[in-house]
Amino acid sequence: MSYDYLYKIILIGNTGVGKTSYSDRLVHDNFTSTFIPTLGVDFFAKSITLNDNTVIKTHIWDTAGQEKFNGIITHYYKDIAGAIIMFDICNKYSFNRINYWKNELINKSNCKLHSFPILLLGNKCDNKNRQVTRDEAEIYALKNSMIYEEVSCKNGDNIESSFSKIVKDIYTRMNKQVLGPGIKRHFSQNSNCDYDKILVKRKCPSNTCCVIV
Repeated sequence: MSYDYLYKIILIGNTGVGKTSYSDRLVHDNFTSTFIPTLGVDFFAKSITLNDNTVIKTHIWDTAGQEKFNGIITHYYKDIAGAIIMFDICNKYSFNRINYWKNELINKSNCKLHSFPILLLGNKCDNKNRQVTRDEAEIYALKNSMIYEEVSCKNGDNIESSFSKIVKDIYTRMNKQVLGPGIKRHFSQNSNCDYDKILVKRKCPSNTCCVIV
């Protein structure tokens, strides 16, 4: 399938919160209750067509949540267009660790907090035994300029819509800066990161890809 832009999105959070289940449900509409921890990183691809018929292809980097892998996943944060931080609404500890993952994101991507869109995702909204209220999560997201959504990987609730929100946010930000005919990118002013080298590709008429740098 041809596409107009390619975005790299990293998916982070504690082990067992449902990161791989989210990616699998999003891409393959599949769910398994068997927990198999990610070792390092898994890769998924998902394309979305926007209302203006722009086709966005995304590469989702589903990272391991165990701290023992932190040393080998640092370079996975490079050149991201957006990030998803996931927690389990039935596990307060995973919510309390959001600050840790936010700091990991800032430090390893070498970007400021507001340089790219962040989707804060609460999983297991189908479960009534929640330990984190929606208001609590929404307040945190608002204070940190994040998008907040709740999903159920088990039932498939809000999977597509939540992912569409962050993709549309990336697209909107990047369209603020136009570089030549048909080539667009986003400049994050006052940012320490090299965001203009972000993984954003435009499909060229010659069927070759131009990496916008």
